[in-house]
Amino acid sequence: MANLSPLHHGIKRVRRYRSIARLGSGVAQWVTAAGWLFLATFGLDWLTGMDTVERIVLLALEIVILVWLFKKYLVPVLSVRESLIGIAAKIETNQNVQSDLVAALQFNDADINQFGSAQLRNQVVEDTAGLSPSIDYLFGFSRPELWQSLIKGFGTIAVIVTIALAAP
Repeated sequence: MANLSPLHHGIKRVRRYRSIARLGSGVAQWVTAAGWLFLATFGLDWLTGMDTVERIVLLALEIVILVWLFKKYLVPVLSVRESLIGIAAKIETNQNVQSDLVAALQFNDADINQFGSAQLRNQVVEDTAGLSPSIDYLFGFSRPELWQSLIKGFGTIAVIVTIALAAP
């Protein structure tokens, strides 16, 4: 059978990119929510002039909320595991590839029992091997969501630093 290493490399690159984008977006959302929670806590303390016991209660409540925010934004991101077949199907959709990337991956897998014509399987794998170096694997995958999340996170950090410098 033909060599599908460019296809495997491209799909793994997409999986790595999507994983990093999900993690970056999740961290940025958590930092944004935690930052605004921190600012609200600071503002409440500053406006009301809290005593030590009140601050401890407020900080304990903040810790509970931070754990909840971690579960909301980061646990789902960390638990996603995408398969090569699933990503290949998404690449086919985004690229409108005429070749069947999923079938080629399955036909080229020695661990799967193969059915049907060996000539057809070989032809699909060879066609895909010829096509795979020319595919733009990252085409169609969204980057704006990641950039929006990162901008919000950095903006929140900038606001926190500005307030911390203005009112130490």
